[in-house]
This record gives sequence, structure tokens and C-alpha cells, in this order.
Amino acid sequence: MREACVVAALMLVLAGCSAATTNTVVDPPAESPSPSASPSASASPSAAGVPSGALDVSAYAAADFASPDGSIRCSLTAYDATCNFPKGMPRTGVPSAGKVCPGAPLKVSGVTVSGRAEFFCSRGQDANPQQKSSAAVWARTASVPTVTVGSDVLVTLPDGRALAHGKLYCATAGAAITCASADSLASFTISGDGVKLSRGR
Repeated sequence: MREACVVAALMLVLAGCSAATTNTVVDPPAESPSPSASPSASASPSAAGVPSGALDVSAYAAADFASPDGSIRCSLTAYDATCNFPKGMPRTGVPSAGKVCPGAPLKVSGVTVSGRAEFFCSRGQDANPQQKSSAAVWARTASVPTVTVGSDVLVTLPDGRALAHGKLYCATAGAAITCASADSLASFTISGDGVKLSRGR
């Protein structure tokens, strides 16, 4: 009987170890955004759900937007929220393409959250918050400002505002954008200073 208990305990330990190694979410980078770029408490994921006052954009297939200065471009759908890295962002802690998308001729270009937060690969900019694009239709009645970057006129998510698509949401606080799942509490925060991922529960 004692031997059976020891064997059962050993099997539980091994099962726990094997489960831990299947987690494919890449560890957050060593450096996180500066305190001035961190999200406000109201934008942080919480058990209460999406931030109060968030604009519901679930009537649209996608709601693309840019940070107030236009440097970060994001997209919010019913399935995920993604943001591309801004130009010049330090890549400290960002994993290589070989770890994120092994074998694919792509580069690590941003962060995404659905049930979990992780890095993703693509060929370039994925979000298209240009004022005339179909992914920016949500902004036509939302009274949000635009910003011109080069020849692009981008719709923005102003400081202190939030968008929600079901249980996914994004909020702007200062120079940072936080996107999260109200279900899993997984989130990411991105700014010109870097990116930070949270695995949630």
C-alpha cells in the first residue's frame, strides 16, 4: 500500500512537470514600460470585467486604432486584440522569430491577447486604423481624434478611453496601450519604451 502511494505521488509530480512544459506563452521581457507609460488602474484587467465607460465596438468585425501620437497601431476583434511594435521600441526581452514562429519566413512584429497574451509574427503592420479603412468605421460616430503620420490619417484611441469587443478590451493611458481579456485576465501593455505581458489566471 505504501509503495502504491509513493508511485501515485510520483505520477502526480511528473504530470505537473509535463503540464508546465506545454505552456507556449513566451516569458515577458526583462524591461517593462516606464512608470509614466504604465496603464491607469481603471485600464488594468480585473474580475469586474471591461473598464466602465468603454465604447462597445462589438457591432463591427474589427475596430482598428492608433495610439494618440500614431506610433502604435492596434486591432480589436471578437477573437483577439493585437498591437504592432512601434518603430524604435527596444526589443529587450522580445523572443526571436525562431521561438515564436519557427520555420516561417516572418518576423516578430507585435503582441496579441485572446485567452492568453503572447508575441506574434507577421510580414509587417497588421492593424489598419486609416480613417477611410473598413476597420475604422467604428470611429465615425465615436468622436475620436485623428493623427496624421506621413500620408496616413489614423483614427486614435485618446488617453483615458477604452474600447470593448465582448470580453476583450483595449485602453489608452498616457503613452501606453493595454489590451486584455476580462475572462482570463491575460493582458499586454505596450508603449515606445517596451512591452509587458501578463499571463492572467
